[in-house]
Amino acid sequence: VPASKATADRKTRRQRAPQSDATAEAEAVAHSERARALFSQKKHQEALQQFALALAIQRRTLGEHHPDTAGTYNNMAVVCKSQGLDTQALEYYSKALAIQRATVGENHPDTALTYNNMAVVYRRQRAHDQALAHYERALSIQRTVLGEEHAETALTYRNMAEVYRTQQQTEQALDCLQRALAIREKVLGPEHTDTALTLAHMGGLLLMQRGTQDAGRAHLQRARDQLCTALGPDHVHTRWCDQQLTGRVPSTAVCAED
Repeated sequence: VPASKATADRKTRRQRAPQSDATAEAEAVAHSERARALFSQKKHQEALQQFALALAIQRRTLGEHHPDTAGTYNNMAVVCKSQGLDTQALEYYSKALAIQRATVGENHPDTALTYNNMAVVYRRQRAHDQALAHYERALSIQRTVLGEEHAETALTYRNMAEVYRTQQQTEQALDCLQRALAIREKVLGPEHTDTALTLAHMGGLLLMQRGTQDAGRAHLQRARDQLCTALGPDHVHTRWCDQQLTGRVPSTAVCAED
């Protein structure tokens, strides 16, 4: 579980805080570190308990409206999401979002990340309109703060394309994928696996369109060659392209990104 980027300078805060607060903060950090270790071991309930202990200390010493508190809410949401507890995950994400908007502000990468995370949960619930609304808000922030040509901006375009694809809005999906591809080619390079995966997704969609099947096959072949070089012929992504090219899976099937 990643730590929040908005975490304040702990060294400066420790210099100003009373010893009791510094000790409490150290305890909160220790609980969070144990939680991350437990999460990596897939001990989700134990991880959630450790995050809850960290949260209780942060709320007491830092207050509810503090970036560190928001970070812990976010981490608890990640644990719940990994267990399929979507309602609880959205509740924690909503708490984190409210704090982030009040502290670091609306136009901040952490705020965009929370919008993105909420969109993932809504997408899983097939609440497509809510997913798109949250992706669009994340995208607006990312374009303002990070710029159009940034890997995180490209990822949001790619995620929006998947929502559009699910809704059979192929033109909108292709537009988002084209934007993601242009960014990834420039930022990551044309041989990067994320770039190749975007190309593969475009190919799969073009296969669905009358009159664009040849372009779809060309995209898939190029993506397949890049993925084979980077990952090998037996990797799931390479095999997915092979299956698409030979018609062994429907063109509506999706090759999930790592």
